[in-house]
Amino acid sequence: MLAAVSVSAQREPVMLATFDFGVNTTFPWTARNDPVMGGQSTGEFLVDYTRQVGFLKGDVRIVPSLGLPGFVKAIGGDRRTGSVYNDATGTTHFEFMVRTDNPEYKGYRVCFGQDLFPLIKCFKADFFLDDTEWTLISIPYNNFTSAWNAATGDPDVTCAQSPLVCPCLLYTSPSPRDGLLSLM
Repeated sequence: MLAAVSVSAQREPVMLATFDFGVNTTFPWTARNDPVMGGQSTGEFLVDYTRQVGFLKGDVRIVPSLGLPGFVKAIGGDRRTGSVYNDATGTTHFEFMVRTDNPEYKGYRVCFGQDLFPLIKCFKADFFLDDTEWTLISIPYNNFTSAWNAATGDPDVTCAQSPLVCPCLLYTSPSPRDGLLSLM
């Protein structure tokens, strides 16, 4: 369950996406599953504007033809018309509030930027949850990579290994200003 997405630095956080009808922070959200190659995962994304939270509910299953896990993800933004997020220039981390009813799961990821797979991949990073309480996740931009394995979602090359896969190289700042946000 996603509450809000923000980016922080040594100044006030820049809100990128919220569920409160905020100007420049409220975007359409949809769920995407793994229908290709016989994927059998299912999921949905719902927004409760009264509580100002989004809910990603799903069941991730092994793709029989691949023998690998499928996916369920929530995507914020409009791929057809494009979404322009607030400018996060000068920020250093991507932050969001999240909770789960399945802390045993170790495959959570967050992604931002253009996602025109396979030509352009979004910047993806893992995150972990230890319990079922709301948790502030704070991920430095240098933990994101655009070089991730399409079958597993795991990084093939990290920012520490090559700056060519880091968000700071593509954007004049590490801001997901134009593109999509997704939570997997």
